[in-house]
Amino acid sequence: MTSDIMVRSREPLDIVKYSSICEQQKLLQEIPRDDIKKIVDAIIDRGVHLIESDVNNEFFYKNPYYIPKHVDFKEKPAGKSISEHIGSSFDSSTDESEAEDEEEVTFQQEWITIGNFDFVTAIHQLTAFVEKWELTPPTKFVVIAQEFAEEVKPFGHRYFAEIHFSKPTPKCPNPLATAKLNFHINICSYLPTFYPIMITYKFEGFKTMYYAVGERKLSSIKFQRYLIDSILHMKLAFYAELWDCRNPLKPLEKRKKSGF
Repeated sequence: MTSDIMVRSREPLDIVKYSSICEQQKLLQEIPRDDIKKIVDAIIDRGVHLIESDVNNEFFYKNPYYIPKHVDFKEKPAGKSISEHIGSSFDSSTDESEAEDEEEVTFQQEWITIGNFDFVTAIHQLTAFVEKWELTPPTKFVVIAQEFAEEVKPFGHRYFAEIHFSKPTPKCPNPLATAKLNFHINICSYLPTFYPIMITYKFEGFKTMYYAVGERKLSSIKFQRYLIDSILHMKLAFYAELWDCRNPLKPLEKRKKSGF
């Protein structure tokens, strides 16, 4: 630092630049302190209002990784075109080749940062995150996502993804009942770029919001299966009742054939 100052002190004086700095200093000195205080207070009030408006902490949250501010970010990796994934699903039960496994993004408890955000990478991390859950055998899931961002004023942008859970069997490879989870990928426009993205999700038919990042994140990887199984059970029970209502004579026909 001292050497830089010494080098600059030996350079020829830039009269134009020096005079411009002097003019700016004069203008700052002419501004009353009360006016400066009002400007600063307005900025602070605006920030407090934004944070308090985000009641669910979907866009404003503490950094769980405590990454220093001076960290250098690498350029975004050249990922696959999102057009290759639109309308497609990522099946957790599909065996990938060794080459594809090497390229696959594994979830290491740290989500991609806001500054390095890439939708395809975020979806791969989301898939790896759900793969860690301890689900009831033989539960399978697919991830369905399209790169569509909704602007959430004044906070930032939100991306969407769905995960469908089901229990296929050899007799019924395409099960009737599926349990859906809706995921939100929130990108705040105000947080530092070294902050991780925020991931929240809700189970179909339930209002509780769960967090995959930050202080509200649940460390359990078992509770999810109970909600998923409950949704599947309720749907199957409903479909069974619906079938009985549409076919009221079926039991009577069985009774007659059995001789009763």
